[in-house]
Amino acid sequence: MFLELLEKIQSNIDILLTLALFVLRCYRLLCYTTYTFDMFPIVNPYNWPLSFINTLTRPYFRFIKKFFKAVYLGGIIRFDISPIIAFLVLETAYRNLLFIQQICSKIL
Repeated sequence: MFLELLEKIQSNIDILLTLALFVLRCYRLLCYTTYTFDMFPIVNPYNWPLSFINTLTRPYFRFIKKFFKAVYLGGIIRFDISPIIAFLVLETAYRNLLFIQQICSKIL
């Protein structure tokens, strides 16, 4: 009975971690897409598929931008480091979840 319960818990944890990894992987792709298309002035981000992607990713970029302001080099040049930090946070979260999934699979 105890082993059956332990197997159910293990399968539930594995399913949740796999789902979280999938969602995080998809969100990373959406963020990369948003940032890539921001570099192309020809692409209109307010037309359909990009408007949907912008709706999903802009709040995350705005949230990170509140904490990391632009760096001024000299008096004229402004360098915005918040997208780099945003991608680093997503990558770190993904790798930590992957590590947790591997640890849980070996423990349980």
